[in-house]
Amino acid sequence: MIYGLVICASIWTALGRLLIPVLAYACAITAMVVSAILAGFARPYVVIGALLFPISDSLIAAGRFRMSAPLAALLIWPTYYLGQYRITVGFLRDKTLRG
Repeated sequence: MIYGLVICASIWTALGRLLIPVLAYACAITAMVVSAILAGFARPYVVIGALLFPISDSLIAAGRFRMSAPLAALLIWPTYYLGQYRITVGFLRDKTLRG
């Protein structure tokens, strides 16, 4: 939750008319991460994947709202796909373990 607040605070002035939609999206992504943490998966795959997803989105926001984010362009897609992969594989492995 702190990460989401820091990112939103850092781009707040650049949002303009996008303020409400961006805050709503940030709340939804934060809720997803918190849900993954509280879901009680046997292994941390899903949680790690869920944490990578907002990192990817914040790198996109950094570029879009003119913040300095070194290597952002190189890290957006790897963090996104690795996050999605970890969520999917972690969920499927957990379901297989629990039968």
